[in-house]
Amino acid sequence: MTSETSDNKLKLTSRFFQNTYRILFWSYKRGTLPYDIMCLIILMFIFLIPVNFFHDKPELDNKLLESREGIHWIHESEENFLLSIHSEFLSVKQDNNSFKKSIQDHVEKVLKKSIIISNVEPVIDANGKTITYLVWMKQR
Repeated sequence: MTSETSDNKLKLTSRFFQNTYRILFWSYKRGTLPYDIMCLIILMFIFLIPVNFFHDKPELDNKLLESREGIHWIHESEENFLLSIHSEFLSVKQDNNSFKKSIQDHVEKVLKKSIIISNVEPVIDANGKTITYLVWMKQR
């Protein structure tokens, strides 16, 4: 191997690492072709990657998806769940304990699981009418 080919390989390797460094640390100036290409690649990534690629939506229970019982899944953590139950599906003319019990019965019927309700809050529209109830619960 001659020193000339060795120098050429060293220059290519050095240029490769320089370009890699510039891409990783975004050191191209605005308006240059490499800057525009990197912006284009980022925009293509944002708009062309399918929604389900990242699997960031919680999987809903099939019973809830098929349910016509006015229950909507809002949030799930390891132990706690937050549901929204439309007010049309609940009888409000009860005291607080029996109201929670009717919600618990309704959710257990739909989910076919035993639950414990920790909190219920009404969501009220601008006219003062209760639209839905937010229900915080745990699975037994």
